[in-house]
Amino acid sequence: MQKSTFLFKSFLKVLKFKHLFNKSTTNDLNFLQRFHVAGNLVSTFATDMLHSSNIPITVIGKENLLKDQPIVIMSNHQSNLDILVLLDALDVHMSFISKIELSKIPFLTYIMNQLHCVFLDRSDLRQSASCIVDAIKTIQKGCPMAVFPEGTRSKDGVVAEFKSGAFKLATKPKVPIQPITITGILGIYENDSKYIKPNPITVTIHKPIYTDKLTKDGIKNLPSKTRDIIISAL
Repeated sequence: MQKSTFLFKSFLKVLKFKHLFNKSTTNDLNFLQRFHVAGNLVSTFATDMLHSSNIPITVIGKENLLKDQPIVIMSNHQSNLDILVLLDALDVHMSFISKIELSKIPFLTYIMNQLHCVFLDRSDLRQSASCIVDAIKTIQKGCPMAVFPEGTRSKDGVVAEFKSGAFKLATKPKVPIQPITITGILGIYENDSKYIKPNPITVTIHKPIYTDKLTKDGIKNLPSKTRDIIISAL
């Protein structure tokens, strides 16, 4: 499939999303209720887009996934499609920490706002700190949050060192980390290609890491421990 076709279909899906979301929600719905309405629609959107692009996804370790509670989902990051893959593969609704550049795409921003996503400006330390605080508040209200702790996409598949700041999302509110490994996605959606290249993707859900009883040393070692777990399935 050409990228232009994929993007056009995405745009049409978002228009449908806006219609269904506005039809399904009222001012009487609270923060979490609106989040779950949006989550249902976005998961369907992600599944439709991936399936229409002939991208098969296999999920390993479904029994390890924590549901019906706030968690921090941490995954390796190799593609612009990683978010769609997580939305399709994981049977939980989730918010995201995303780079601030995505907030400049109007139709995408609308969806992300309904999911209570937080936009991070990596060039602004003060804004970055504020972003982490906002994300923690969203988690404390009951929303699972997904983050890519490398901080940026890997263009060669090598998993970079994890940034310690991302782990405050779990250690401050004392919620579990759900490590995820995505494989097979590298090269499917490249900036220098006009086409999406279908390739089987595997998503491995690892056992959760509980943070409520971690010592100071445990918190310090959390980035390397989580990275080792994710790398183990590559």
